[in-house]
Amino acid sequence: MPRPRSAGAVPCGPVAGAPVPAGRECAELRVPLGYADPGGRTVEVAASRLRTDRPDARRGTLFVVPGGPGSSGVQRLAQKGGALRAATEGAYDLVSLDPRGVGSSV
Repeated sequence: MPRPRSAGAVPCGPVAGAPVPAGRECAELRVPLGYADPGGRTVEVAASRLRTDRPDARRGTLFVVPGGPGSSGVQRLAQKGGALRAATEGAYDLVSLDPRGVGSSV
């Protein structure tokens, strides 16, 4: 199956009601519309990454899922990423996305 294509990560813009944590990056990923046709039509899915502020302590990456129908992972990471980074003591890069049809995703 082809890997998602990205235009590259860039600094994120502001999110209403949330200070943007330092080191947060955003990207749009082109992913297959359907599992049955991975080489067919694609859509853009918004993704966000908050890099660890302690690279020497980094253990890996945590994928943050906002839960509930219609919830934006990009917005949730902007709102809660700083607290989650502190709670994990900077051991992980944090990644989230807007599911298809939510937030900045098609």
